[in-house]
Amino acid sequence: MTAADRTKSVFQTDNRKMRPQQSSSWDDLGWSPGQGGARVSKVTVGHQGDVNAPVIVMVEFPPHAVVPPHSHPSDYVEVILSGSQQVTGKWHHAGDVRIVKAGTGYGPLIAGPEGAVVAIVFSSGDMAPTWLSKDSTGAETE
Repeated sequence: MTAADRTKSVFQTDNRKMRPQQSSSWDDLGWSPGQGGARVSKVTVGHQGDVNAPVIVMVEFPPHAVVPPHSHPSDYVEVILSGSQQVTGKWHHAGDVRIVKAGTGYGPLIAGPEGAVVAIVFSSGDMAPTWLSKDSTGAETE
């Protein structure tokens, strides 16, 4: 099963018929490896493959995991469910919410000593990161 196959739709079964309601778990949806040793599970709200459909992503970061600076092409909301993470020098803890506009560069992201579990709701399936680096002035570049 590929990583793309692991992004499931909440309304879609293997035979592609719509169901008005479905229950699952992140384990049933499947996990994929992520940056910094994280594990990632995703679900599409609507039809899998619809890049305009929102996507919910669950990420479990191990202690002290580091994700390099990056941006995403869609708006998103991130909720810290447990643990803590530092993003661009600011610490976020369980219960905190980050609201990020598409194209905003940030990072590095560093998980706290207990790791971090976060839920991210992307406004669309167009969410692949663009990795950023810094030029000699410290400004972020793509």
